Amino acid sequence: MDGEDHLVPAGASATFEANTPHTYGNRGHEPMEMMMMVSVPPVRGDTP
Repeated sequence: MDGEDHLVPAGASATFEANTPHTYGNRGHEPMEMMMMVSVPPVRGDTP
């Protein structure tokens, strides 16, 4: 994230602001699975 590596152990989670430059990768030898959840704030002017 933002040019710096952040290791996330198995079973852990990470959060960050989406406008921060980022990539995802697996530098290990075992395949990985990743679940991603994105929370999008409402746009101004939207009504419920």
